[in-house]
Amino acid sequence: MEDFIKNISLKVEGLPSHDLIRTFTSSLTKEKGIRNVLFENHTFSIDFNPYVISKDEIIHEMEESGIQPCTCQKKEKGFKKWISNLAQQNKKNLGSQRLDCCDMNH
Repeated sequence: MEDFIKNISLKVEGLPSHDLIRTFTSSLTKEKGIRNVLFENHTFSIDFNPYVISKDEIIHEMEESGIQPCTCQKKEKGFKKWISNLAQQNKKNLGSQRLDCCDMNH
C-alpha cells in the first residue's frame, strides 16, 4: 500500500534564528511519518503521513522547539466563501429550527 502523504504549511510569527530552524527541521525529519520539511518565506512546508503523525503533534513539536506558529486564519475564497455566507444567512433567517413546508406558507 502506498503512503498517503499530506502537506501542511505553517506560517511562523517573527523570524526564527537559523540555528533554531535547523534544529527544528532536523528533529522533525527524524520523526516517523515525516517525509520532507522546508522553510521558506516565514513558512514551514511539511510533507507527512497523517496515519503516523498528526498535524497537532507537528505543531506541538514546533512549539517545544521554541517556534511559535502563526494563529492567523486564512481568508476563504470563491466557492468556499459563498457556501459560508449562504450558511450564515440561512442561520440568520431560519435559526436552528427544522425546515417545514407548512411553516413556510404562513
